[in-house]
This record gives sequence, C-alpha cells and structure tokens, in this order.
Amino acid sequence: MKNGCFINTIVKIPDQGKTFFCLIEIQKKKLFKDFREEINSFICTEIFIFDKKILFMQLDLTDKRILELLQENSQFTMKEIASRINLSVTPVHDRIRKLEREGFIDKYVCLLNRRKLGKSLVVYCNITLDKQKRESFEDFNKAIVDMSEVLECSVVSGNFDYMLKVVVEDGEAYNQFYQHKLSALKSVLHISSYFVISEIKYSTGISVR
Repeated sequence: MKNGCFINTIVKIPDQGKTFFCLIEIQKKKLFKDFREEINSFICTEIFIFDKKILFMQLDLTDKRILELLQENSQFTMKEIASRINLSVTPVHDRIRKLEREGFIDKYVCLLNRRKLGKSLVVYCNITLDKQKRESFEDFNKAIVDMSEVLECSVVSGNFDYMLKVVVEDGEAYNQFYQHKLSALKSVLHISSYFVISEIKYSTGISVR
C-alpha cells in the first residue's frame, strides 16, 4: 500500500487457546510502541514479528488489586500495599515497576478539591465548528489546550464536534470565558452550554476487573 505496510503476525489468544495467522497493516511512520499497544488490545500474550517473539504483559488478580489500591490512594507505601494483598514488599515493588514500564500506570497525581479553591461551577459545552476541514480542527485543538478552564476536550460523534468540561468560579467567570475565549475562536460556529446542578457520581478510578 502507498501509506502503509503489512506485517505478518502470529497472535496467540490465551482465553481461547488458539493461535492464528493474521495480516496487520501499520503506517510507515507509526512507532512500534503504538503498534504494540494496538496488538495488546487483542489480549495477546505473545506475537511473532519477522520470526522475533515479543511477549506482552497480562494482568492477574494481584496486579489488578494493586492498580485498584493505587487509584484509591497513590501515596500508599509498598509496605501498606503488601499488607493489603498478602505479599511481601519485594514482589509488590517488582510488580508496580513492571506496571509502570508496561504503561498500565500512566502517572501519579494529586487530586485537588475544586470547591476549596473556589471553583464551584462545572459546565459542559457542545462545540460545532464552522467548517469540517482539517485546518479548522487543528486551529481549535491548538487554542483549546492553552485554556486552563478546560479540564477535558473530546472529539465526539453526533450533531456537534467537541465536548468540553469547563470548571470556573461562578456564572460571571464562565461568561468571561465564553465571551473572551471560547466564542472568540474563529473556527467556532455554535456553542451549547450545560450547567451542572448537582454531581451524582464523581470518580477518577477505572475499573480493572
């Protein structure tokens, strides 16, 4: 193909106990790490590329429990985690480092209380661009990443192009953001704003079960 190439790959699926041959297309400029992540989405334990065996990490119940604990409190010490899952400190340390290397643990952060910081208003915004062209999307993406009020920005399907999660102090602060930043973008055609009245559930934890 003009923009990509094919790699002959043997994939083993542990749940089915089967091995099958498949042809996988990747872009020439795609890093092997990206390719590896794509293959791992098939729950592979190992693949063979050009006769070279490459192993993939599979999570067991202990790994999943460690991830749950770290999502609950990333400041848990190795000793505290070990006591909760009935392991010694050394294997816990080794498992966590492997989870970090394999990319299951992205990073460690501190979650702030937005209300204590005076950021009491959450607004979801649906954004429609004026033109469905690459340049319009690129311009919007570049502008939105520099707006500190925007916590999340996703391209979505449906009747609009983007969904934003905006956190500000109050209605007046949102109006200033809306008038002077968001609606000031040339690529924006329409904005629908939805103010959060009450949060029923808020969680940063991802289910690993």
